[in-house]
Amino acid sequence: MKTNSLLLAVAPLAVVYAAPASAQQGAPFSSQDLVTLSRLGGTAVSPDGKTVAYIVTTTDPGSYKRTPTLWVRSADGRGQPRRVDTGGSASDPAFAADGALYYLSDRKVGEAETT
Repeated sequence: MKTNSLLLAVAPLAVVYAAPASAQQGAPFSSQDLVTLSRLGGTAVSPDGKTVAYIVTTTDPGSYKRTPTLWVRSADGRGQPRRVDTGGSASDPAFAADGALYYLSDRKVGEAETT
């Protein structure tokens, strides 16, 4: 059941984030579009099944730098997704039994205090 809820919540996001701007203008799909296509990454469902966390990786078309971003939204798809400020790149979201959200980050310890 939780897997079905996850798929129902995340599938529309994949379509929205995966549609490049050039496709909306009727231009043919190019290799540039393929390289810079936003990608849906790791997902996690909270223990109560009400919240979904997922990673969307975007690619800058000029530098090809990839930026993974953590998003959270309700599993029923209602409301807007919320971007989680991780202070760096995030990956591998997971929920603890108590509902706390965990993820891996490339942020260095003490970085906020020194910069």
